[in-house]
Amino acid sequence: MEERDEHSCPRCTHLCDLQEKLLERKAALFMGLK
Repeated sequence: MEERDEHSCPRCTHLCDLQEKLLERKAALFMGLK
């Protein structure tokens, strides 16, 4: 399923990965501030 999704819509998966990375960075920043 995942492989097919990546091949069928690489942009969608790439955007999802970028969003996840951004969320992780924000979470890390919040943890650092706290």
